[in-house]
Amino acid sequence: MSQLHFAQLNAALSRCMAEHPPEGQEHRLHADANLMGGLWARMVVERLDTVDLVDVDVRVQQAIELWSPAT
Repeated sequence: MSQLHFAQLNAALSRCMAEHPPEGQEHRLHADANLMGGLWARMVVERLDTVDLVDVDVRVQQAIELWSPAT
């Protein structure tokens, strides 16, 4: 079973946020940052280092793939 590490998610979210900072008075997030942000917050609150990819919404997985730094 594949897992997603917090560091991977954090790197993808940070890259997205760097290219698309929050906008407006309401600090609206880019759509992909918003998707990843929910999982990021859950992992922080629950102190999770990894999550099973089968438990991660496909749209969130796609956003992570798109924004993950090239290796």
